[in-house]
Order: sequence, then C-alpha cells, then structure tokens
Amino acid sequence: MRKIGVPAAGADMVSLTSTYAKIHAKLVRSYAMEGLLESIPQTPAPDGLATQARKLLDEIAAAEERQFPSIGYGTDHRFKGKDLAGAALVHENEVIHAAFFRLAGTERPERMASYRSRRRFAQ
Repeated sequence: MRKIGVPAAGADMVSLTSTYAKIHAKLVRSYAMEGLLESIPQTPAPDGLATQARKLLDEIAAAEERQFPSIGYGTDHRFKGKDLAGAALVHENEVIHAAFFRLAGTERPERMASYRSRRRFAQ
C-alpha cells in the first residue's frame, strides 16, 4: 500500500485533565470506530502525521466562527469550514471543551452530531 498523507479525522480538547481522564477511552473508541467505518485505502505516512495535524489546526483557525449564548455558562462557538465543522464552549476566556470533525462530501456543518450522539456511539 502506498504511504500518503490522510487528513486528520478531527480533534477534541478538554480543559481539565481529570475530565479528560474520564472520557479518554470513549474518545479513542469513537475515533477508532470512525476510522473503521471510513473506507480510506491509504494509510498516513509516519513523517506526515505532524503535517496533517498542523493542516487540521490551520483549517480550524481559518474556519468561519459564530458565537451564541450557551444554555448554561459561557458562550457556544460554532465553526464551519469547507470540509470541517466544530464547536467550543468558552467560559471566562477559557475553552472548556472543543471538538472539530472532518465532514464527508454529503454532510453539512449545520447537521454536526451532538456530543450526546457521539457519546452514545462511543459506548
């Protein structure tokens, strides 16, 4: 199999180490299941992993951002890019949780799965 760079699937960030420790296994399962369900014939070149991560971060930084009052504390930030969707909860200038995902050609950013849906899928 030819080794070429495959785009990074997504990224999650949680502000507290203790919280991340509680959800780590579910996040890993969720990303692993997504990888198994995708029919990508290539595998990433080992030297291209950092490049693909940097590219994802650059796409996140370039995405269109909209802000809304959250249901609870903080502000809900929604991100939309060409092939990317994401959301972040920010409270007192600190990102509490952020999640970004690649979109398949037919997916629309407005229809990004909720955290609850992802959590159910990962269980």
